[in-house]
Amino acid sequence: MAGPNGAQWARIFAKAWSDEAFKNKLQTNPKAALEEAAKEFGMQWDQVFELPPAPPELGKDQLQKLVSGESTGYVEAPKTC
Repeated sequence: MAGPNGAQWARIFAKAWSDEAFKNKLQTNPKAALEEAAKEFGMQWDQVFELPPAPPELGKDQLQKLVSGESTGYVEAPKTC
């Protein structure tokens, strides 16, 4: 199974940066958080990663557009663990 592509990482990161509960789940139970995101976004992957800090230039509206898939902004793939 392949890992997420750049647009998929953008959605995952934006959700974590804009949803504190998801971010906490991602940090404490990444497998469960990724399973949740996979269902929500219709994706599959088998990698665990480190969440980078949110880019300061992304506002709440931009993050929500990334989460919803409305925007396809690119986020560099993280280091996998």
